[in-house]
Amino acid sequence: MRSRKAWARAFEAVQRAREILDAPELQPARSFRAEVERFLKHKYETNRYSKMSADSKRSCLNLFADSVKNIPPTNVTGYQCKAFYNAAKARIAASTAESYMFTLRSFFNWCAKENLCRRNPVLDVQLDRIDRKGRTRFADFDLAQRLIEDALTDDLRYVLFAGFHVGMRKLEIVEAVPEWFNLSARTVEIRASKGIDIYRIATWLGDDVRVVQPTLCKTPAR
Repeated sequence: MRSRKAWARAFEAVQRAREILDAPELQPARSFRAEVERFLKHKYETNRYSKMSADSKRSCLNLFADSVKNIPPTNVTGYQCKAFYNAAKARIAASTAESYMFTLRSFFNWCAKENLCRRNPVLDVQLDRIDRKGRTRFADFDLAQRLIEDALTDDLRYVLFAGFHVGMRKLEIVEAVPEWFNLSARTVEIRASKGIDIYRIATWLGDDVRVVQPTLCKTPAR
């Protein structure tokens, strides 16, 4: 009698055979690591990854490359992705293992668009549900306002305002330039740059915008 793993592999083989019949032609792919470099170059050049983020993703993807002996992406199976996920959970936090799979999923989505593989094998992996604890509340609204109003300098007042009311992260506050801020619309256009991985627009609701008087550099720190 076949084991559950044997049945899973047999089903996967049938599924892959159907995919080949549906789309027999693929672009010739190089090794897994070589395609990883192409993927990261694309993400960096399109401003979706910073250099720091690309280095982090590379480490994760190269770990997977080692686990599958650097085979081309088209030869990777869902079973191999599942085995990598299980091995990761055994040595690191579940949330970190989950982030590894999100990185793999993004990579294989790109591979599918580039016609390097027929489908994303990570979609076959059922990720564990993680209990995400709520964040600790360090300051209420009144305390935040008092800290802003009592700040000794405008620079410190800007840092506190951007963090408390706009929700900007540390590196976003550090790398911000005047062009990001639209005070009349109460928005901040946060652009991907060194240390900032994503492009997003933050907003605030308060009427008092006079607190945003930072001394910022005039050119992006890139």
